[in-house]
Amino acid sequence: MENQTTSPAVYGPPPPFVRDSPDIWIIQLDLYFARAQIAQQEVKFQTAVSLLPAHHVMEFIDMIRDPSVQAYDELCGALRSLLVKSTEENLRSILAAQQLGDRKPS
Repeated sequence: MENQTTSPAVYGPPPPFVRDSPDIWIIQLDLYFARAQIAQQEVKFQTAVSLLPAHHVMEFIDMIRDPSVQAYDELCGALRSLLVKSTEENLRSILAAQQLGDRKPS
């Protein structure tokens, strides 16, 4: 019997970045990595960064230029913090612009 080495099968491209739902994108990306049997932080980090729009890459340029051992986990945390905060700020500004008058908030 021959000794066969197997490489992980990749099941299509990784999911595209979803700005409005960074948590959903990270979950999908983690599932992609699990299915493709990718566990190395460096590979996960490089893949995630390659999927980010250029303006987000610029926001994390220091992290990208000098990645830590846990770079993927740190990037995910930073994305969640930045984008969830931005979404909340946008919602607050929309609500602040609305005048209730005689209406009650719902």
